[in-house]
Amino acid sequence: AITYQLISGNLDKDKDGKEKRVQVQLTDQGGLYYRGDFIDREDVISYEPTSDQIIDAVNIANKFTADFGDKLRQTKTDTITLVSTAKQLDDLVRANPDILTLVGGEGSTFISGLITELNQVAKAINGPQMSSAKLQEQLLSAGDQKIREFVQNSTDSYVKNNAQAFYQFTALNLKHAFSFAKLSLDSAGMALSNFDFKNSLTINNVGKDYKTYSKNLRTMTSGVLRDATGRHDLLLENLEFNVAMENDLIKGKMTGTDTIMPLSDYITRQLPDAVNWATSTVEGTTGEGNEGGDGGGGSTTLPDFNAFLNNQEELQARFALYRQVVTEGDSDDLEKFYERTAKRFYGPNFTDDNLSFVKESLLDRFSSMGGN
Repeated sequence: AITYQLISGNLDKDKDGKEKRVQVQLTDQGGLYYRGDFIDREDVISYEPTSDQIIDAVNIANKFTADFGDKLRQTKTDTITLVSTAKQLDDLVRANPDILTLVGGEGSTFISGLITELNQVAKAINGPQMSSAKLQEQLLSAGDQKIREFVQNSTDSYVKNNAQAFYQFTALNLKHAFSFAKLSLDSAGMALSNFDFKNSLTINNVGKDYKTYSKNLRTMTSGVLRDATGRHDLLLENLEFNVAMENDLIKGKMTGTDTIMPLSDYITRQLPDAVNWATSTVEGTTGEGNEGGDGGGGSTTLPDFNAFLNNQEELQARFALYRQVVTEGDSDDLEKFYERTAKRFYGPNFTDDNLSFVKESLLDRFSSMGGN
């Protein structure tokens, strides 16, 4: 294949006498060939990427998008949906606490039937060509229609007298269930048709009064938010991701974008009130978050490093990242791995003592897991 490059230099000049950019052909020996003659490199003022370099950059960019960009964006989208719908559910129940009495009544029977019907719909439409997003879209549409039909035909006095509130409550639960299944139960695509979704549709409906319901919902939401943040951070720490970001074209395109913004920063910026709600407690109760409903000004709490060390699933995920760096990277990559881990648990202003503790603790745990 012929390789081309744009250069500027003391070659042909435009009508104003200024140097202009021209496309030259690169020979196998490294020469610059232009209009039937070779160009002396001393006459070249500046070089732009060669056609091969541009193709390589495009290939890296496409792989970056497929391997990381889409996953990072989808995690952010699902997390926004989870946190926002949870907050909307909380607001709705606070304004309509009697809606919780439907749990165990006709409303509960309807939700159980809805799960069965959506299972049947999923099995009918799912297949190799059906993406997770398209499957979710069609199931949400089918579910919405079923909810409307139930509200219209219900003989339950509460449903009849509070049709709009019940519709909103059930529709929000359905939307919330998909994001919960994907973030917490780690389901996507075919897995959604097997329905871990069944658990996620009922898991946040525990509580006979607003305070109990809200406390459970906040605890669940803040827990999933922490887990999603951890998985998102692992993507940002992947060695292939960081190698791709060393490409100037990709780095220039991605730096400062929402795609690679840490999830905790992105969610706090997009939904400050909802994050504050999820990380606070209900007035008059005790539990996760700060007392009195103060969630710390809308910021998410950093995960506890000691708790992480005792969480085998999270430890195994970081061990896999460590092995990748050891196998494919160098000493600088390994140092960056420790620094990113310290930042994850101690924030951007971690100390040297924090970093040393992280290194020693990880090496101790990893050695028992087959690490070097």
